[in-house]
Amino acid sequence: MLTLESAQNSDVLITISNDTWFGHSFGPQQHFQIARTRAAETGRYLLRATNNGITGFIGPQGQVIDKAPQFTATTLTHEIPSVKGQTPLMIYGHKTILITLFVLMIVGASIRRR
Repeated sequence: MLTLESAQNSDVLITISNDTWFGHSFGPQQHFQIARTRAAETGRYLLRATNNGITGFIGPQGQVIDKAPQFTATTLTHEIPSVKGQTPLMIYGHKTILITLFVLMIVGASIRRR
């Protein structure tokens, strides 16, 4: 919820993370996937910077625009436009997901009874 509330007044999202303690595990990839989800949820570009995880630019639909290889010192540059507006998830929050699941359960139960 914090990301959704903060994104209301944001043009771009930025995450800075110390992924060193993950080592060579799947943690940095998971963090990057979570960042992609946040970008898609808010409809914002997301800039992610890490010390040895995955640094990259993510588009407002969660697509990877560019990323640096893990454990490689490098610099990425990309022009990012600011984005305004709200996604349905930003407007209604997670209630949207709960209502959708509830409706699907009712539809599934009624189909099963037939």
